[in-house]
Amino acid sequence: MPRYPPDRWFDYSSFGLPIKGTRILPVKLPIPEEKSAYIPIQQRFTFNDLFSRVRSLGQTISCVIDLTYTNYYNPGVGYRSNFEFYFQFLYRKGVRYYKILVEGHNVPHQKHVDEFARIVGLERQRSPTKFSFFLVRRWHYCRPLHTRRQSNGLSDLQVSFVSVDNLHSSERYLIDVMGYDPSVALKEFEIARGHPIERENYIDVLLSMAPSKSSSRW
Repeated sequence: MPRYPPDRWFDYSSFGLPIKGTRILPVKLPIPEEKSAYIPIQQRFTFNDLFSRVRSLGQTISCVIDLTYTNYYNPGVGYRSNFEFYFQFLYRKGVRYYKILVEGHNVPHQKHVDEFARIVGLERQRSPTKFSFFLVRRWHYCRPLHTRRQSNGLSDLQVSFVSVDNLHSSERYLIDVMGYDPSVALKEFEIARGHPIERENYIDVLLSMAPSKSSSRW
């Protein structure tokens, strides 16, 4: 069974900022209320807290990209009875859920980077004229996206759950697709996340990359 809360969950802020020039919002893993018995009330962070916070910004969430290596929410891979409720919770709110199993500590495989870029590209096509956030679940993997506001004054956020072990895919998206200089991508990610990047192997790989010559801007 997944561990609640995950290792070092208390070390990170619950909510980040949109990454500059994108619609990806870094947040840490929301923990279900019934799994929060050992979390002090003032430190709890549930999906209801997430949606309330996003609503207070006059925005909404369009999708969740879960990059964890554990099936905290995916009802199709084990523990269905425990997590069907949370999957349906997102579905009822019109939030799409994507799962990419990315192992922590190691630099993610190219196929994971490609899948992340494919999902972001798909979501951009679905809402080209809206401001939406992707929520990435692993704290090291976050980014925001930018577009116009909806006519009702609300914004759509595409949110990605990002954890302490997985930032590489989001960073690579900024570098490979959006044409960011690697050092700028790292800086903007740290500003949005609110914490410095800690994995030296991630940093070394990212800084060794050349930005794409054909950039895609929001």
